[in-house]
Amino acid sequence: MVKAAGAFVMTAELARFRDELRKVYEQLDGEAGLWTIEPELKVRLTARPNGGLEVEISLTPNQLTQEHRFFVALDQSYLPPVINQINDILNRFPVRGEQD
Repeated sequence: MVKAAGAFVMTAELARFRDELRKVYEQLDGEAGLWTIEPELKVRLTARPNGGLEVEISLTPNQLTQEHRFFVALDQSYLPPVINQINDILNRFPVRGEQD
């Protein structure tokens, strides 16, 4: 089991990821990424011409000694529930301050 704990995803990062996921879902093309300022988590989602999605997840509890990468194949029907779940999080924890 790989476990990373702590507050390492900011709401502004989630909002950007949600917006990129929406664009991928609407266009069925492109890429979305959750790039956090902390090194523990990275997610890259790439749309494929056949309607499939390739997801790469990088997770590390210690960036100096470990790196774990996972690859998942999905289809675009998974995107609306993920977008809705991110919206739920952002409703509970709104983005505050200025965004890039």
